[in-house]
Amino acid sequence: MLISLYVENFALIEKLSIELKSGFNVLTGETGAGKSIIIEAINLILGERASSDLIKTGAERAFVESVFSIKDNERLRNFLKKSELPQEDTLIISRELSQNKSIARLNNRTVTQSLLRDISTFLFDIHGQHQHQSLLYPEEHIYILDLFGGKELLAMRTKCELEIHTLQKLQNELAELEKSAADREKEKEYLQFQIDEIDAAKLKAGEWQELQKEQNFLKNAEKLHGKLQQTIQAFEPARADLRKAQALLKDMAAIDEKQQKEHKTAEHTF
Repeated sequence: MLISLYVENFALIEKLSIELKSGFNVLTGETGAGKSIIIEAINLILGERASSDLIKTGAERAFVESVFSIKDNERLRNFLKKSELPQEDTLIISRELSQNKSIARLNNRTVTQSLLRDISTFLFDIHGQHQHQSLLYPEEHIYILDLFGGKELLAMRTKCELEIHTLQKLQNELAELEKSAADREKEKEYLQFQIDEIDAAKLKAGEWQELQKEQNFLKNAEKLHGKLQQTIQAFEPARADLRKAQALLKDMAAIDEKQQKEHKTAEHTF
């Protein structure tokens, strides 16, 4: 049951607050008085598409809020339970429009526009001159038929819906557990593969450091070769002098036998 409606900066309405009582309520007025704007505001609460054109000229935002009593609305309470939403006796729905965004809230919790449309089927049935909205929703046809079965059939229907919801929840949990088990088995196979690879490598203590040294050597092989060539070139003048000294010692040894020892030492050295 709709208890109250508050509208602010919506279309031509600057501020409007309506309190409704149980039973039959009537809003009357001349053509153009704003009755259809109130219906537009209610449609906004029901999840209709919002347009910034609905914001009153000169205002930065429009705001619509409605308060419902759902104490006796078992269908809606069951829907809220299945949607994991609070199941309080009072339901407060609001829509806030600005130039860039639209925010929908249900009991101060931000919700989607599609969720409001789903909830609206349990709250309102708008009759127009040539329309009856609930008849447009195929999912409502079975419920309308069940109404003819009376309270006993509706109670059985509610119990069945709850049992189906519980079954679906358990099935989802089972699927998650089976998926987790499959994931664990894949992880186990992957870890075993890694263990086998490590065992096949027959790694030894300190091998990693040796491999790093070898890698560093191979990485710098070209640089080392260049340095070696430069070293050899640096020694070339000295080698020529040493060869000349060796030849002189040989000549001296041929003249003086005492120089044989120095000559042999020079040969072994050079």
